[in-house]
Amino acid sequence: MADLTHHRCTVQRHGGDFCDAPSAEDVPFPICERHAARLYRHIAASVRGLASDPLLMAHGELERIKDEQAKDERRWAAEKPVVYYVQVGEFIKIGVTTRLRQRLQAYPPNKRLLATEPGNYALESKRHEQFEHLLAHGHEWFRCDAKLIDHINDLRKAAGATPIAWQAGVID
Repeated sequence: MADLTHHRCTVQRHGGDFCDAPSAEDVPFPICERHAARLYRHIAASVRGLASDPLLMAHGELERIKDEQAKDERRWAAEKPVVYYVQVGEFIKIGVTTRLRQRLQAYPPNKRLLATEPGNYALESKRHEQFEHLLAHGHEWFRCDAKLIDHINDLRKAAGATPIAWQAGVID
């Protein structure tokens, strides 16, 4: 076989550009390992007996896992971290997450998302310090207080949400 390690993959994508990944070694034409595997799977599907090849099946599963991981990484990169304020009973949790919807599922059904603000662990720590005099359980659960509710209402106002009412430690 010719040495093609200095060549690039010549598979043309749907958009018209070329893959341009390094070509696999010991192949008869410049093609990367990923496209070679896809070509092999395509041929295996049309040629009897190859479709049950354990190596092909393992490689296909590996490619599927890699594709799922890449999708997750793109999604996580797109989701910005937020500091959230969630009420459960008489307490308010101040936490941080990049996947708010999934995070809220970990709380009991009677939870209430009060507000969010863009921020990471540093901002969460700042909020914990800011309201540490209200700390009730662990290091993230706080008692209701006028200053905490005012802060939450400032966030709600900035987001265009109606303020929450608070009286004598009870959130309406």
